Amino acid sequence: MKSQSALTLLLPLLLVLAMLSPAHATTQEYYRISRDQGIIQALDALSQTSARESIDFMLENDVKILFKNMRELGNAYKNHDALTWISPAGQQIIFINQKHVVSPPQALAALISHEVMHNDGENSVQEEVMAWNQEGRIWKELLGLYPDLHHIKPRTIALVDRLNAILVLQGRDALHHEIENNVAYKGLPPRSPGF
Repeated sequence: MKSQSALTLLLPLLLVLAMLSPAHATTQEYYRISRDQGIIQALDALSQTSARESIDFMLENDVKILFKNMRELGNAYKNHDALTWISPAGQQIIFINQKHVVSPPQALAALISHEVMHNDGENSVQEEVMAWNQEGRIWKELLGLYPDLHHIKPRTIALVDRLNAILVLQGRDALHHEIENNVAYKGLPPRSPGF
């Protein structure tokens, strides 16, 4: 009897593990989520983070993401960086302020990681705290993967400034307080389903 190499013995096991491992979306599949190239690049960046499963969620639930003139949604939303809307049919649509079209894809990825958490019609302070913390965590991960992002000068890209401010608030343990006192979140209940 010939001795078999370790690779020959492990090959069937490796094939089974590959079949059991979740398949991650391809760049081509991202076009089911958005047609905007900046968002496609953001989804690719997001796939490199601990929030990569959110891409599978978006594909499975037919989530759409697009840049939008937020003023078209109403004067109250004109300065929002992003907004998630749940259609009457239950589809999640994420609108990203068109001013962020110039943002690095990694910054957009962090923002998307926040917005995708708002996947039902109910919101709460706790949900916002979780979403903002997610956004900061993903931005921090992406800063580690793309060190050149550290060289973006303050006040040149609004979304990068926002993300860096989130990191400062997280470092001071002040993010929760900031959200509770944000006028956009006045009237939200403390908790919502899942949060």
